[in-house]
Amino acid sequence: PRVILCPGFAITQQEVVEKIEGGKITDRSTLVLEGEDLKVKNLDLDGALVIRTGHDCDVTVDGLVVRNTGYDLSEVPEGADVPEEVAIRGYTMNKSEAMEITITEPGKYHIGADGEVNKLE
Repeated sequence: PRVILCPGFAITQQEVVEKIEGGKITDRSTLVLEGEDLKVKNLDLDGALVIRTGHDCDVTVDGLVVRNTGYDLSEVPEGADVPEEVAIRGYTMNKSEAMEITITEPGKYHIGADGEVNKLE
């Protein structure tokens, strides 16, 4: 799996352990987490999921199930006419489908199995 933990989510391994509990992610999946007060429990991911939260957003994701086509990586053939950053990376990412959750309004939130965002406070 491809897991991207933005610095606002966690910097140390201890922070990651405190914020992620249980769950499973398939090998083909992509997960992006950004937000200082974001906690993820029992995530079941097969595809792509992006969660971004703003300051003063206390968000708990518990039991979320995500099934989508996700993102595919395509290798760039040697000598292909592509921008330099793509040539250096060696692949392009085709973003077919993803669940994207963005919360910017301060408050306390819960996201359950269905992906519905519920504001608690």
